[in-house]
Amino acid sequence: MKISTSNQLVLATLLGAVTAFAQASIWKPRMDTAVWQVSSSIFECRLEQPIPDFGRAVFDARAGETPRFYLDPEKNLMAPGKASIKIETPMWKRGNYQRDLGFVAVTRAKYRGYPVILDEKMSEKLLSELASGNAPLFTRSSNFSNQRKFRLVCSR
Repeated sequence: MKISTSNQLVLATLLGAVTAFAQASIWKPRMDTAVWQVSSSIFECRLEQPIPDFGRAVFDARAGETPRFYLDPEKNLMAPGKASIKIETPMWKRGNYQRDLGFVAVTRAKYRGYPVILDEKMSEKLLSELASGNAPLFTRSSNFSNQRKFRLVCSR
């Protein structure tokens, strides 16, 4: 069976799209339902965002301490190593861009069993970026394939 040139082009485009989709999984809350939930007591203040099919992104400040950011997944899909952290500006904001903040360690279990925990300085930076309308983006290889990327975006 002979495939015409135009059909070959369509087939190549479809295969490329499927391959790209299979190589990057993105977890983020929908813009219309994204919410940061606040809970506090005299001992602790917590700001957390549920991320569907992932778990939660959390800022946690104990009494007298500065906030710490960590990811609390239902199941850790990120492979141990280093995840990149970038800041994305919204599409509607003038000068739409991504800014690289560096890398953070991803472990199987760390502080209270969380795979990603940021230090105080980076946690404060993320809080500031969220307050400015920007969103943090974490990218890492997945646990089940080095070829497949795991991407997590926290909402503004």
